[in-house]
Amino acid sequence: GGGVVTVLLLSLVASYFAAKRKTDYFLANRSLTWTMLLGTFVGAQIGGGFILGNTEEAFRHGFFGSMYGLGIAIGILILGFGFGAKLRSLQIATLPEIVHRRYGSSLFQRIASLVSILSLAGGLLCQAIGMKKFLLAIGYQSEIIYFITWGIVVLYTSFGGLLAVVWTDTIQ
Repeated sequence: GGGVVTVLLLSLVASYFAAKRKTDYFLANRSLTWTMLLGTFVGAQIGGGFILGNTEEAFRHGFFGSMYGLGIAIGILILGFGFGAKLRSLQIATLPEIVHRRYGSSLFQRIASLVSILSLAGGLLCQAIGMKKFLLAIGYQSEIIYFITWGIVVLYTSFGGLLAVVWTDTIQ
């Protein structure tokens, strides 16, 4: 209903502004150690949405419901076995930069930017759904508590970028 639309709009706006500050926001000034990166990749993937949502789907659908977890493991292995280093060597920060460097097209770069903004918004929306399920699981049904909690997450993520996320993952 209206709550989902509000969360989606808030997520889209936050994603748009986050995409504007690329190196500091997305890469934490390239100052993270490999252990911090590994921890945040694992922490970001294995959160409330994964634990509550994926577990529910695995229970309902068996092996095929657990494919998300397998995808996470394969993705982290691919990054760790050289793909991440290859991306780092290109000295770029975002998918639109990769597209522009490869194809030299401003149109393709704009399309990639739109896709990036939409995927960030989708990720935020998934986190919002996971947070809602988590709050329900621990007994909080109040929409006000949900929106306050979600607002805090959107604010620290939007303004703090990857570094804020890494420190939050570390604390968790």
